[in-house]
This record gives sequence, C-alpha cells and structure tokens, in this order.
Amino acid sequence: MHLYEQDLTGIYGALRRSETYWRWLISRRGYNRIYVAIDGPNRLSLGDSAAPIVGYAATHRKRIVELHATASHPWAASSLLARACADAIERNDHTVQFDAPTDHSLHTFI
Repeated sequence: MHLYEQDLTGIYGALRRSETYWRWLISRRGYNRIYVAIDGPNRLSLGDSAAPIVGYAATHRKRIVELHATASHPWAASSLLARACADAIERNDHTVQFDAPTDHSLHTFI
C-alpha cells in the first residue's frame, strides 16, 4: 500500500485506495501473479511482518497491470519487469503489454 501511495505523488486522476479497497482488489483475483522485490535474504519466513519490500508487480495474462518500486532501490522495477517477461517467455507468450504512463522510464527498457 505504501509503495502505491508513494507513486501517486504529483499524479492527477490516480485512485486513492483504502485498506478495504486493497482487500477487495486482492480478493477478486484480477491478476495471475504478484511479484515482490525484497531487499534482504532470498527467502522470507511467512511470519516476517517487517519484510523489506521495495517493489511489486501485478500481472494478468500477457499484461503487467501494475508495477511500483521505491526510488531508493532503482534496480527493483527493472528486475520485476525482467522477471515478468522471463515468465512470459517460459509460457511461450510472444508479447507482453506494460500498462504504465507513457513517460515511465521502463518503456525504453521493454
């Protein structure tokens, strides 16, 4: 939730999400996968509430529908994008659509 709110700064028309809305959004399963970038060990225990999450990406079929990362970890966004694309290749998908503003820096990467 914090990463999403952080990326709203200076953007007009973006939806503010309450905790209730986040719970609804996750429960409706409008995504196939959610990738999470962490700054720490390769694996986290399920009870680790202080997980150093520095980015996330949500995908639906051949689309990356949401991708956010902290500014202090610039590698996170490109790593998440690369992982989503690698998984698409493994599924034999030949195209990936990245739903982001036209001025997003990762459009040049993809």
